[in-house]
Amino acid sequence: MRSLFAAALFAACSFNTSGVGGGATDAAIDAPPLDAAPDGGAPTSCAQIHADSPDAGSGLFLIDPGVTSGAPPIMTFCDMATSGGGWTLVQRTVWDFGKSSALLTNYSTFYGQTIGSPTPGEAFRVAARHWPILNIGREHLLIHYARALDGTDCQPLFYIASGGSWAVSPAGPATISGVTQTVPFFDSNQISTTDFGPAQSCVNQFSEVPWAYGSCCKTCPTYGETTYFMPARPAATYLDRPDLNGRVVADRCGSSSALHIAQYYGESAIEYYVR
Repeated sequence: MRSLFAAALFAACSFNTSGVGGGATDAAIDAPPLDAAPDGGAPTSCAQIHADSPDAGSGLFLIDPGVTSGAPPIMTFCDMATSGGGWTLVQRTVWDFGKSSALLTNYSTFYGQTIGSPTPGEAFRVAARHWPILNIGREHLLIHYARALDGTDCQPLFYIASGGSWAVSPAGPATISGVTQTVPFFDSNQISTTDFGPAQSCVNQFSEVPWAYGSCCKTCPTYGETTYFMPARPAATYLDRPDLNGRVVADRCGSSSALHIAQYYGESAIEYYVR
C-alpha cells in the first residue's frame, strides 16, 4: 500500500535524468515509484529499498541511515542497475570546482554534515557518520565519467571493490581496511581532511576533497596542481584498466579522446557508492 509519507515526498520532487553522474548504466534513469518508501518512514539505505522493491528504478530517494540516532532523513541517489543494484550514493564530485569545493572541509564537517545535492551533475556528500550503516554489505562502487578533449562527457566506467567497512568516530579518524581493490579506490586506510589525517597537506595544497589519501592520489575526487588541472578537477590514473564490463576509457568517449595529462585522466564526475 502506498504510504502517505511516500506520496507526499515524491509528489513534491522533480527528477533530473539528464547529464553527468546518473549512477546508472547506459539506459535512461527512471524516477522511483511512489511506493518505494515503506509505510512507517524512510528506509535505511538504497539496499533496503532494492530488497523491498526489486523493480524500483535508479533515481532520488529519501533514506534514514540515522534512524537510531535521531538524525533527519536525507535525499540521495540510488543506483538500482549496476551489478545487482541497491547502491547508495555517498559522494559525487564534478568538473565545476565551484560546486565540488563545498566538499573541501575539515573533519568535523565531513563527519557531521550532508552537503550539496544528489541530483545528477551536482556535487554531493552524505555525512560520514552514516557511511558505516550504508556500507553494511562491505561493497564499494566507483563510477567514473571521463571528460573528452572536445568537452563532452564520456560514457561511464564502473569499478567495484569488496571487503572492508567504514569505522567513523566523531573526532576522527574515519578508517577502512581489508578492501579488495581492482583499482586503487583508496591509497590509505584513513580519510584525510583539511585538518586531519595522514595526507592533509595534499588536501590543502592541491584542493583534494577529503578522501583516503596516502600520498596525494590515484583516485582523486578533486586534484588541482599547475602541471595538471587548475582549478581542481576530478581525476584518476587508471581509466585505461578494464572496468566491471571489460571496458576502458578509449571505448567510452565516442569519436573524441579522453582528456589525459601525464598520468591523470580528467573527469566530469566521480561517484562513490556503497551497499
